[in-house]
Amino acid sequence: LGELLLLLGGRLAEATPLDAIPHDVDEPMPAFTKDPAGWIRLPLTRLKLPSCCARCTGPRDVVVPLPVTAWGDWLLGWLLGGIRSVEIPMPLCEPCQNFLAHRQRRGGFLGSALGAFLGTAIGYIGIGWWQEGRDVALWLGGSVGLAVGMIAGSLLGMALTRRMPVRIRHYSPSRGLVSVRFENPEVAERVLTAINDRPKRP
Repeated sequence: LGELLLLLGGRLAEATPLDAIPHDVDEPMPAFTKDPAGWIRLPLTRLKLPSCCARCTGPRDVVVPLPVTAWGDWLLGWLLGGIRSVEIPMPLCEPCQNFLAHRQRRGGFLGSALGAFLGTAIGYIGIGWWQEGRDVALWLGGSVGLAVGMIAGSLLGMALTRRMPVRIRHYSPSRGLVSVRFENPEVAERVLTAINDRPKRP
């Protein structure tokens, strides 16, 4: 038993002490990459957009706030004490800003026209069938259908055409993570290069 204790003591003495292990060695961190759909999952604090336009990579003229809402708060926010959201500054040039605004206005106009047609037809046919073709009921049903269809179609058209060059989803405040996707692949590569380029310690 004594020889066994001496042998174990010698082995422990030959082992490297903890003080000899450097504690300032940088551990390799996994690189951020895009998934097959082009989305990048990363911490919100690491998301830094380049100073150029986020759509065409040209010179920046304006900075547009991009609201980011926590996943599920639109439905459950009232139970959690309010909607948790942050704003990401998105740089744009003036031509790209005008293009996005024009596309959204055009979507709202087309949606309003289509909604007015469908709403009038549904209101006219539905009320006419329900009230057996009475003139007052037909006029009332057509008018209500026209108003509701125009408003609903306009809102839907503007929502569908509001495609920003930077899309952010699945924001998790508890974990601090977001998923981001860029319309321009060059902007995506710049962001990936910036977040994966970790400065080394001196």
